[in-house]
Amino acid sequence: MVNWTKNKKPVKLKFHFEKEKVIQSMKDEQLIISVSLGKQKSLTSKKIKNAVARGINIIRSLDLHEIDIELGEILADKYFEIIVGAELGTYKYKGYHKKSSSKAVNISIIDDGSIDEEEWARKKNIVKGMLLTKNLTNMPGNKLTPEIFATKIKYILSNVGCEVDILDKARTEKLKMNLINAIGNSSANEQKLVVVRYTGDPSSAKKIGLVGKGITVDTGGYNLKTAEGLKYTKDDMAGAATVVGIMHVIARNKLKINVTAVMPLCENRLSNSSLIPGDVITSMNGKTVEILNVDAEGRLILADAITYAVRNEKVDEIIDLATLTGSIVSTFGNIYTGIFSNNSKLAKEINIAAKEMGEKIWRLPLDDEYKEKLASQVADIQNIGGPTAGAIIGATFIEHFVEKIPWVHLDIAGTDFYPGKLSEYETGGATGAMVPTLYKYIETKVW
Repeated sequence: MVNWTKNKKPVKLKFHFEKEKVIQSMKDEQLIISVSLGKQKSLTSKKIKNAVARGINIIRSLDLHEIDIELGEILADKYFEIIVGAELGTYKYKGYHKKSSSKAVNISIIDDGSIDEEEWARKKNIVKGMLLTKNLTNMPGNKLTPEIFATKIKYILSNVGCEVDILDKARTEKLKMNLINAIGNSSANEQKLVVVRYTGDPSSAKKIGLVGKGITVDTGGYNLKTAEGLKYTKDDMAGAATVVGIMHVIARNKLKINVTAVMPLCENRLSNSSLIPGDVITSMNGKTVEILNVDAEGRLILADAITYAVRNEKVDEIIDLATLTGSIVSTFGNIYTGIFSNNSKLAKEINIAAKEMGEKIWRLPLDDEYKEKLASQVADIQNIGGPTAGAIIGATFIEHFVEKIPWVHLDIAGTDFYPGKLSEYETGGATGAMVPTLYKYIETKVW
C-alpha cells in the first residue's frame, strides 16, 4: 500500500545504468539507494517497473517507510511505470486475515518542477483501475456471489458517474437469454446481467462495447474439474473484473467517448439443475447450441451477453475479455494474452496500445476451417470442437454471435492470475492485466 505524500526523513531512491545492481551511499545524513535499470539500449517498461518495485522493497526490508523517488532524466516521463512499480510492488491482498501485517509506505517524487500533474493523476487512475481489478479477482467465490458482485459493480461505478442497470433472472428470461440462464440455473445464487453505460460524448451516437465473463464459481458442472483445477476458479470472473477496472478509469479520467459494458455473472455448479452434456439450448440470437462440455461455459454466457450488447445496446464494436481456455495457457503460459479478431484494423490498434503500455498480446487465426469443427448433427453449432486448437475454437464459437460488427476477443486465462510471484511487481494472485491496454486504446480512439 502506498501513500503519495511529502516525507520528513526519507530515503532517496534513484536509478542508474551501471553494472552494479544496487548502490548504497550516504549524503548529508540521508541514505541513498540506487538501483540498476540494466543496459540503457535494452530498457523496457517492465524493467523500469521491476527496478522501482525492487528499490522500494529493499528500503522496506530495512524497516524504513518514507521514500523520495528521484526521476532525473532517466525516468522523467515514465509516470505509469513508476506508479505501477510502487503500487503493485507493495500490493498485498487484504483478504480475511484476523490481523494485517502489511505497513503502508509513504512516497514522494523528486523532480525539477517539470512534472505534469494532470498526466500524473491520469496515470495514477489507470493503476487504481488495475488495483480494483486485482482486489475483485482475488476475492473467494463464496464472498463474491453474482448478487454481491453486481451490487459492488453498481456501487463502484455509479459513484464515478456511470449508469448501472442490473438485470435479474426474470429479466434475462424475458429476453430469452437461455445460455446465461442454463448456466446460472445450476446454482441457488441467482445469475445477474450487469449493464454499465458511460456517456462521455453525448453529441455522438458511436459507442464501444466491452463484455466481460463473470463466472464467480466454476466447478465444471457435470464435466467436473479435478481437485487441482478447482483451486483457483475464483479468477474465472476476471474478464468482468477487468471491465470494471477499465470503466472506472474511463470515468475517473472523464474521457470524451461513449462506452457500454455488459457483464454476465453466474455460478457454474454441479446440481440437479445443471446442464447435461448433449443438451441443446436456443441462444438469445436464435441459434441452437449443442452443449457437449459444460465446463466450456464461458463462451455460452458471452454469446448471450454479446447478442444483448449488439442488439439492445447498439454498440458499434465489441471487445470481450474472458478466462476462456486452458489452451491459451498451454500456448503462451503467463507471458502473452491471446487476441482474436474479425477486424485487422481494430486488432492492430489494440496491439499498438498494448505495446505502449508494456503489455504483450499475440494474434491467433480464425480461419474458416475452424468453424467446421463446431458443426453439430443436432443443432446449429456445438460448444466444443475436439482435443486441439482449443483457444481458437473457443474464439470461433464466440464469433458466431458478433453479427459481423468489428470484434476482438482477449483470452486472458494465462495473464489474469498467477498463484506465485512472477516478478518484483507481479507479486502473486490477480494481475490487473489488460486494464492499461484497453484504457489506452479507448483513450486514443478515433471513429
